[in-house]
Amino acid sequence: IAKKIAGLLTHLGAWAPKPVQLATAKFLRDTAAVEAWKPDVIGRVRERLDAVHEGIQQLRASGLPVDSIEPQGAIYISLRFGLAGRRTAAGKVLANNEDVRSYLLRAAAFAAVPFSAFGVAPADENGWFRASVGAVSVHDVREAMPRLRRALLALAAC
Repeated sequence: IAKKIAGLLTHLGAWAPKPVQLATAKFLRDTAAVEAWKPDVIGRVRERLDAVHEGIQQLRASGLPVDSIEPQGAIYISLRFGLAGRRTAAGKVLANNEDVRSYLLRAAAFAAVPFSAFGVAPADENGWFRASVGAVSVHDVREAMPRLRRALLALAAC
C-alpha cells in the first residue's frame, strides 16, 4: 500500500494560491466566458499533441524504433521508445524504461514518464511512456524532434 501511495503522491503538486482559486471560481461561474474560452484552449492543446504525434510518426517512418498512439484528449500522449538493449556513445546499455527516460532527458532534453509511474509493473512497460504538452508550445515540440532524432541515431544496437 505504501508503494502505491508514494506513486500517487509523485503526481500531486502544490495547490494554487487562494487568490488564484477565487479568480478561477469566479471565471467558472461565467458560463459564457468558459464556453468562449474552451474551443481556443482545446484547439491549442490539440495542435501541440498533433505535433508530437506527427513528429514521432515521422521518426518511425524513417526506421527509428519509436511509436505513438494518436492523441484522444487531455494533455498527454502515449509514446513508445523501443530502446532497451541499445548502447549509448558512453557505452551504457539502456536496460529498462528508467534508463531510456534518463537518456532521452539528458541527450535530447525530452521528458517522458515511464508507465511504471502509473502502476504498470516495470517488466510490463515494454518501452511505453507518457508525455505532456501542457507546458510547451508547438514551436518547442518542433524544435525537440531533431534533438530526439540525433539522440536516437546516436544509440548503437548491442
